[in-house]
Amino acid sequence: MGDISRAAQIRIADTLEIIDKNSYTAQTTSYIDDLHALVHGKVPELSKLRPKLFRKLEEM
Repeated sequence: MGDISRAAQIRIADTLEIIDKNSYTAQTTSYIDDLHALVHGKVPELSKLRPKLFRKLEEM
């Protein structure tokens, strides 16, 4: 997880997305879903989107 607001591409494991026009903000997060697709969401919504990941982040 990190700030992708200035990224030209996002790579997680073997999944890659090239970004033509980056409209993401510092509050955007990317993750791999259960279908192995790259998904983007807002950090405040992470607790609903990926509850297990959110709990792990709270523990840190």
